[in-house]
Amino acid sequence: MKPFDYRERLRVLRAAIDEDVAQFIFQSSLTYHRIAELFGTNLWQIKRIAQNAGIARGKGWRPKR
Repeated sequence: MKPFDYRERLRVLRAAIDEDVAQFIFQSSLTYHRIAELFGTNLWQIKRIAQNAGIARGKGWRPKR
């Protein structure tokens, strides 16, 4: 078995998971607090994912600056 870069692999996997969570946030009408409970994570993590994806509640999706 060939060794791999642990940090890079973790970054790639986290990016894929964040993308799935952002899609859920975009399609859901639940509050960030409730979404955090569903995913078993912190509220700040959900807000960070939404912000990085360009999601602004009440304003819909908008492109990153």
